[in-house]
Amino acid sequence: MPHRLQSTMPLGLFAPPIIDTYTEFSPLDEIMPPLYYAAILAFGSQSTDKNNDFVFSILKTGLSKLAELYPLLTSEFARDVSNHLILEQSISPDEIALVRKDLTQFGSEWIGSYQKLKTSGMTGLDAKILAPIVAGIGTTRKLISAQVTFIPGGMLLSMCFTHLLFDGQSAALIIGLWANLCRELQQNPAVAKIREESVKPGENPVVALAKKLKLNYEELKGRPELWEVLGLDWKKSGNLQAEAFFEMPLVIPAAAESPLSPGSSQLVSMIFSFSKSALESLKTTATTPAAEDSRISTHDALVAFLWRHILRARLNSNDKIPQDKKSMLAVAVNGRKELSIPESHIGNVIFESISSYSIRDVLSGQASLAQLAKTIRQNLNKNKKLFLEGVACASSIPNQALSTLRYLIDDFVSQDILTTSWVKMPYYSMEWGPAFSDNGGYIDFFRMPEGQFPGGNCIFPRKRNGDVEVVLNMKEEQMRRLISDKEFLEMASLVA
Repeated sequence: MPHRLQSTMPLGLFAPPIIDTYTEFSPLDEIMPPLYYAAILAFGSQSTDKNNDFVFSILKTGLSKLAELYPLLTSEFARDVSNHLILEQSISPDEIALVRKDLTQFGSEWIGSYQKLKTSGMTGLDAKILAPIVAGIGTTRKLISAQVTFIPGGMLLSMCFTHLLFDGQSAALIIGLWANLCRELQQNPAVAKIREESVKPGENPVVALAKKLKLNYEELKGRPELWEVLGLDWKKSGNLQAEAFFEMPLVIPAAAESPLSPGSSQLVSMIFSFSKSALESLKTTATTPAAEDSRISTHDALVAFLWRHILRARLNSNDKIPQDKKSMLAVAVNGRKELSIPESHIGNVIFESISSYSIRDVLSGQASLAQLAKTIRQNLNKNKKLFLEGVACASSIPNQALSTLRYLIDDFVSQDILTTSWVKMPYYSMEWGPAFSDNGGYIDFFRMPEGQFPGGNCIFPRKRNGDVEVVLNMKEEQMRRLISDKEFLEMASLVA
């Protein structure tokens, strides 16, 4: 069992969350793309311009405390002679990098105030300005890095993570612990002087599972459903004839090298909001008397609604579509519960649940929202039972076949749709302390850098009032069709 944090620091509202870190990567980490992603938290404060130094010192001390408690987070990743991921000691072994950027002065590169950004829906957040590592570009082998950007009337706090080790749940755990440390430092500065015994990593439970489940690769190679829950194309992945000396890349050279085909028109991003009442209405519409295994959740209903209307926007209804042509929907799923792995686990435990439906039926309306939601729920229930064998499949992939992995959805602007959801991540309930915002120490907005996942569709964390925002990426002509879709706009309001 991993050693857990037994905190002796003076606590205010509640104890910091526990996180479990490990010295080895798991098979589920090995199959992840080597990219970085960032979360941006927006804080509005009229006093930020005056107390920048204090806020920065709190952030810096909080990160130092985090590094002290969990030294592994200061490591860097590399690949060994067998092409497997390993952790190496960083050049700065006791530090998590925090960049400070002050754009409060006239003439700085930032073009507006916090209020101006808030009025515009907090969009156009450029990673090149706001993030220490541009999403998708690997110019470092650090696990995490952070940046605080002060602007007139507020600040934008970003944290970048390598997807080789951190799924969405892992990122939320790290940021949540940082928030709690910052809040406690404001309540009792003595916290900074308390030096606790660092938390030592334990055995990675995903690795332990994989050791128990070692199965024959040739048998697993012939089971496409296992590759699908890993998000991999079983026909194109796992070629044993691959170059023996081919090295898996440590980085993706440029975010501009998106999965879009050459010559495709520029993608645009838009944020839409679904009110609490709209979500309740969607769930009611999507729910019909059904078997116990088909009970529809609000998330099922929302994803079904997005599936229908994204597909309508992407494909012209006048196009001649073959009767048997289907649209594939991939829903990212946190598999910790199904694998009996603690929610405090740091590492990738993310799977994909795949559903498909006739394109013609979706476009024509013959497939009702209830039918789409039921399909999503039934496949989710079925696929959850495959997660354990999915770990075995990932673990059994030979070293020389790792370089041949291909992802199931590789065209993000056509009939296949990829969704990720951060809706359960508690970003809006994290309290950072009064110095951070005029909103009681809470954030005003959760955002990701513009263009972070080209063609992807992301459901943001649920707000404190129950509303949920969704960012959608499409070609310009597709987005024009979407915002002309009256049925879509009956439920979704355009944020920006």
